Order: sequence, then structure tokens, then C-alpha cells
Amino acid sequence: MNVNTSVNFESFYYFELLEKIRKGGEAQYGAEAQKYLGKLLEFLESEDDALVSIENLAGAQSTSDLAIFFSDIIDHVSTVSPEESMGKIDDRVRDFLEIFEVFLQNDEWKEAVEREIFSQLGQESDAKTGQKESAESDAGGAESCEKILNDAIASHAEDLPDDLQHKYINYANVLLQQPDIANLIEMGVDHPETSGFYQTTYVISQMSAADADSLDMSGFQKQADAWAKTFKNIFIDQPFEVSDLFELEVVDEAVEDVAETEPAETEFEETESFETETVEALVSETESVEAPSFESMFEEADNEFAEDAEEEAHFEEKASELDSLVESINNRESRSTHAINDSEEARERRNMLRDYVISELESYSEEISEAVEILVHHPTDADMALQLKDALKALKDLGQIHNYPAIESAADTILRMYAQLQQEKQSFPESEKTAFDKLLSLMRDYVDGVIAGKYEAVEQHIVRSLAEMHGRLFDAEPVSNVYSGDTLEAAFQDVVSRFARQLQAHLEQPQSDDAVASVFENLNYWNALLLPDIAGRAVQQMQQFFAPGQLEKLTPEQHQFLADILKSWETSYVTESQEVWQNYNDQLTGMYSELTGTVGIDEAEDAFADVAQRQLEALEATLAADDANIADVLNGEFAEFLEIFRENSTLVNRTSLANIATGLQNALDSADVAALSENDAIADDLRSVIQQIRQSVNQPDEIVDVDEIIAEFDLLVTIVPEENEDTETSSIDDLPDDESIEDIFETEIDEIEESAEAVEDALEDELVDDLEEELEDESDEDIIKTIEAEYAEFETDEELELEDVNKLVGEIED
Repeated sequence: MNVNTSVNFESFYYFELLEKIRKGGEAQYGAEAQKYLGKLLEFLESEDDALVSIENLAGAQSTSDLAIFFSDIIDHVSTVSPEESMGKIDDRVRDFLEIFEVFLQNDEWKEAVEREIFSQLGQESDAKTGQKESAESDAGGAESCEKILNDAIASHAEDLPDDLQHKYINYANVLLQQPDIANLIEMGVDHPETSGFYQTTYVISQMSAADADSLDMSGFQKQADAWAKTFKNIFIDQPFEVSDLFELEVVDEAVEDVAETEPAETEFEETESFETETVEALVSETESVEAPSFESMFEEADNEFAEDAEEEAHFEEKASELDSLVESINNRESRSTHAINDSEEARERRNMLRDYVISELESYSEEISEAVEILVHHPTDADMALQLKDALKALKDLGQIHNYPAIESAADTILRMYAQLQQEKQSFPESEKTAFDKLLSLMRDYVDGVIAGKYEAVEQHIVRSLAEMHGRLFDAEPVSNVYSGDTLEAAFQDVVSRFARQLQAHLEQPQSDDAVASVFENLNYWNALLLPDIAGRAVQQMQQFFAPGQLEKLTPEQHQFLADILKSWETSYVTESQEVWQNYNDQLTGMYSELTGTVGIDEAEDAFADVAQRQLEALEATLAADDANIADVLNGEFAEFLEIFRENSTLVNRTSLANIATGLQNALDSADVAALSENDAIADDLRSVIQQIRQSVNQPDEIVDVDEIIAEFDLLVTIVPEENEDTETSSIDDLPDDESIEDIFETEIDEIEESAEAVEDALEDELVDDLEEELEDESDEDIIKTIEAEYAEFETDEELELEDVNKLVGEIED
């Protein structure tokens, strides 16, 4: 096992298990059994990665059962805590030794394993064994774990510029004392080596406190070195996130000297000064920062193929270039593609929250655009600077909470760029306003792309936009040069050449299916970004031949044809004309049909589109008939079409069309179709929906507007039907507008007021008449008392006028 190779927890556990199996065998087995066990362990330890080691074991028929045993253990380890895994390791050792002892009782098995496995252990294996023994001797049981860890940390610190070594050593020591911080790193830092980092850190921290005599010091030395290297790689590639976590979480004496650094002028200065410190350290060390290879944008497939030493050295050199610290700081995070693997429940939740997320996104986008617009002309506007930061933070949180990683990453990247501009006392130039608006618009497309499962192209568009913006804002020629056409083509061709040779090797002697799948995964991904569509389709056709069990069916002529194509890819993959790609595609499609008796990808999609168009034409003809009944058409021919359309769309992987069919089926199932009136308007609306479906069949999935088609059909089948003219029911169009409603209310109020006045007048007249009748024969004194009593009844009535009563009294007195 290579001591300089980073290790995840699964591999760490695996090699610990092998070491314990070795010790258990020495205590339990006789000499012959120990010999077989030793050779098997030597074979397994020849690889640095557990999965690769197990895969090699599975490649031989005699040891496939043992491979299953180890594979099940590793699968289980990934689902439980490191404490539980390490607690049960002795049980696993005991299980293996019992199984292996059963195998040793079979002489045929021993012959087979000698032939299939042990024959591969030659001088190289002996050399590794000698190195192992030497390392064990050097380590010495008396050497403390603490010293081994300190040496490993110090050794990897030497790879860093002087100004950064101190922080790395401090952070590493804090991790060993507080391994929970490793959990924060694993969850919060975007880096391929963070997977399992907490588990590994936990185990290393526990082992470092153990008695040296109880450990295999050689094994511990390897693990300590691998752990220190892993943390160094994470620290180099993502310095901001790592530094932020330690500055926020660590407040004890372990990082006292780090905490004593000069306070930042802004909340971002700590992070950005660290970036500047890193870049300046590199520049001072190398005088100039050379532009890294574009290959850093391509994920190399697992190297499962044998290649000569010179070629390996060539690619090792390129790999070193890709690890350039400046490249990592400026581009590594922004270039990564975030895989989103939603469960069915998560997809439904995304759909349900889509409008809310878009609304929040647009709200923050408006705040960001407003702030940038003002800051362009007034860079020192503190209110707008705060608004920009707050909106970007909120946007970042939105992406994190709802699992839209490209939005989270983009917002974080813009925050850093703005912080760097502030540090340099600069602001966004006016030319960047349009770039910001375009970038924010892409984020909305990204949300819809994630929901539809087609987000990769939009995400890469966001990535490139950010990289271009960074190149314009800062002195970043190495970054911008990477994107020049000549550099891009040359670098992509270089990578494809290697892929092509790997595929040729597999064509001659099939090896790892996983490695082949990784090659095509990379080709398909970058083809979609860099080459015409027909090139991608031809590569997908080629991929079908490399599916398990297909190559063995090839005739010699077909075999040679594939070899010729792969040979041409070595030199002209990125420069082939569309005509050549079309020719490849046509011939590969026909050849695959002959090989399997089935249609290829292109033929299947073409057949699907042809059938769908003919079915839709038939529906339009049915609607055009004079005796067409809308309800019958919807419940009959249209419903049958939707079911067939949904199934066929799924078969040819047209997700957007399958979603349209499902949405229309749901709307149709919940509609009262029988209540729809028979008129030209409904028929015309249905024809419009059919026309949109026909257009969508010929469009790429990513631009099909699924929601619009479903919404139009839903409105069609749920709209309130029109009534005849002699009914009292009005259509929606007949309802009054706001101004008309206001006029109606004013008229009614006027009528009520007039009625109130009439009632008031009548009441007063009636009162006067009654008083006149009662007072005809009474004396003046009685009259006055009567009037006062009558008035007392109405004194609370605001409408009864006192002057009318006084007038009446005067008349009576006269």
C-alpha cells in the first residue's frame, strides 16, 4: 500500500482488518495455512484503495466468494458510526479466519488460488514485502504515536509556503484534539476527499492515545501519513471554508496564535486576506504563476488499464499541474458539478416548493441588481454594500436549505469576489451589470432544470459565467487563457486520446466495466458542452457496444470497425466534421441493430417521434369532424393517446414529454368532462394544446415548457361552461370591472339616503298631526306638559328637529 496516498475511512478500516487477520492467522493457523493467508493478504495489500483491492479479488473465480465477504463488510461500514465499526472488527476477523480455514481444506481450491492469484505475485510483490519489513523495522515499537503524527504533519507542512505552514500545523493538531471539527469539514467543505474524513480523523485520534506496544506501528504510520496528506489537500483546495470553520469553532488555546491575527476591517477580510496571502506566497516562491492545464476540468476515469512507464510519467506530470494551488483557489470549487440524486419524495417536494423558491430567488435578485447598479456609480455607499451582502447571504442560504448547490456556490463566489474588490478598494465596473442580470437569470433556469432532472448544462453555464467575471474583475490571465479555443481543444484532445487507448485495450481484452463506464461518463458530459449534438449521439451509440456481454458478440469485421473509430479518436476527436460524426452515428446504429436485433438510440427516438406525430394528426382530424363530441374525444381517443405517449416517452428517456402526459392525465381524471359545452372555443383550445405537444416532440427536453402545456389544458377542462342567452347565469367575461362595481355602490348609497329622508319627513308629519288632535280641547298648561312629554320620547332621535316642536307650540298658543 502506498503510504503517500489519501485514504477514506472504508479503506482505512479495510487495511486495519487485513492487519488484524494477519495477526489472528499467526495465532490460529499452522505453517501451511499461514503461507496461503500471507500470500492472499499480500495480494490484497498491493492496492491502495479497498474497492480496487476487492475488485481484483473478485476477478478470480476461486476467490469471488471472499470478495463478496469483504464487499459486504465495506458496505456495512459506510452505514454505521466509526465507533461501531471498530468495535466489531474482531468479530469480522474471527468470521474470516473460519471461512478461510474451510477453503484451505479443499485441495482444488488451493491449486486454483495458486494459479489465479498467487502467480501474479512476483518480484514486484517481493519488493513491496521488503519495503514493508523495512518500514516496520524503522518504525520500532518504542516510537510513540504522537511522534509519528507530528512527523507526518510536519512532513506535509513542508509542501506549503512558509506563511501557511503555521496554520496547517495548528489546524491539524486541533483536529486530533477535537475530531468533531472534522465532521463540520466533511459536511460543509466541497472537496472529493472529505468523504469519510470525520471517521478517519476520529480513529486516528483514538489510536494516537493508545499504547504504542499494542499497535502495528507500521500500519499506523501509513494511516497517519495518509490522514495528514488528506487534510493538507483539503486545506489547500478549499482554504476559505476550512479557515472559516476553525476561526468560528475553535476558541481554545490550541489556536491562540491564529486567533491573535490582526482584526479584519470587514467581515470578509479574514477570508480574503488569506487568499491574498496564499497567492502572494506562491508568486514569491515561483516568480510567476503558470496557467494550469485545462485537464483539470475533466474528471479522469479510474486507471484500470496497464500503460507504459513513460506515458504514466507524462500524465503524472499533468496531474501535478492540475493541483496548482492558485488554480484550486480561483476555479476548483466553481468548476465542480454538484450531483443531485433526489428521491421520489424529494422531487415531489421540489415541485411543490418551486414557485416559492422562484419567488425568493427573484426577490433577492432584485435586491442584488439594485445594489450593484448603485455601487457601480457609488462604490462607498455603505447601505448598498450591506444590502448586497445580505441579499447574497440570503441567496446562499436559499440554495443550501432547498438543495440547489449551484446557487449556493455562486452566491458564495460572488460574496468572495466582492470582498476582494473591497479589500482592493475597487467596485464592480458598469459593464458587469449585464453579466449580473444574466447570471441571476441562469439561476432561475437552474431551478427548473433541477426539477426536470436536466440541470448540468445550466450549471456549467453558471460556472463559466462566474469564471469569466472573475477573469474580468481581477488580474487572472492564467484563468482566462485556459478558456481560449486552442487551449481547450488541445487539452480535451489530449484527454480523449488517453480515453481512446483505454477503450482499445478493453476492446482487445475486456477488463473493468466500471472504468469503461467512467470513460463514457466523462466523454458524454464534455461532449454536451464542447461538441455538436451529433458527436454526442455517436459516442452514445459506441457506448452500447461496451455494455457487459456485447463485445463478445462482435464479428471480426465489426470488431475492426470499432477499433478503427477509436484509433481515429486519438488524433482527431475534437476536429472531426459533422459529416464524419453523422457517418459514424449511422454506421454504429445499423451495426448495433444487426448485433442485437433491436433498434439503436437514434432509431428508437425517431420511431417514437413518428408514431407520436401520426397519433396527434389523427386527433386533430377527429376534432375537425362535424359530428365531433368534445367529451367523447377527451374520454376516449385523447385519454388513450396520453397513456401510450407516457409509456413511449419513458422508454426513450424523454422525461419532459412523460411529465406532460402525466400532468394531462391527472387534469383529465379530475375534470367533469361531461359538463363541457359543445362549442368551437373548447375545440380550438384543445387543438392548441395538441399543437404544443407536437412541437415539444421535436424539441430538446431542456427547452420544453411542461408547466405551460399542463396549465393550459387544466384551464380548458376546468373552466366554467357558457350558458344559453335566456339563462340568468353570466359568463366570467360579463362580470363588471372595478369601476362599474364602485358606481353600483354609490347609486345604492344615494337611494338609501333618499329613503331615510322620506322616512324622517313622514315621522315628523305624523307626530305633528297627532299632537294637533290631542290638544284641541286642553288648556294652555296641559298643552305645554303634553308637548314636553311627547318630545321626551324623541329627544334621542337625531332626526327629530326641536324647532318643529317649538313651532307647533307657538301655533297652539296663538
